[in-house]
Amino acid sequence: MRRVSLPFSSQKSQSSNSSSDDSRRRKLDAVPPHFPLPEEPRPEDPKVRWESFYDNPKAFRLQEMVNIQKAGFLIKQGESSIVSMQTKPWDTRWCVVDGALLFYFKSKDLNAYPQ
Repeated sequence: MRRVSLPFSSQKSQSSNSSSDDSRRRKLDAVPPHFPLPEEPRPEDPKVRWESFYDNPKAFRLQEMVNIQKAGFLIKQGESSIVSMQTKPWDTRWCVVDGALLFYFKSKDLNAYPQ
């Protein structure tokens, strides 16, 4: 009996840990409307770099115009979105993580959630 109860108790603790990891992962996957943007690279994330689109427009190389409803959200490289340089009210940032580009669009005037 004890041999059965020991793996069960350890399994139970592992499942609670994995469920907390899953909930944490779901929270990371669901990007909120006003995602906090780090102004400086964090010491624990040396490969993460945020820059302004207007400081380095040549780094912003995606093919299509962005859907305005996606403003204010993290947009991954695979979505092929771009913001025109003429959209002055926008606060646009891009981030390099292990060679992959992540883009951050923020506008106080637009609050539509992406579908």
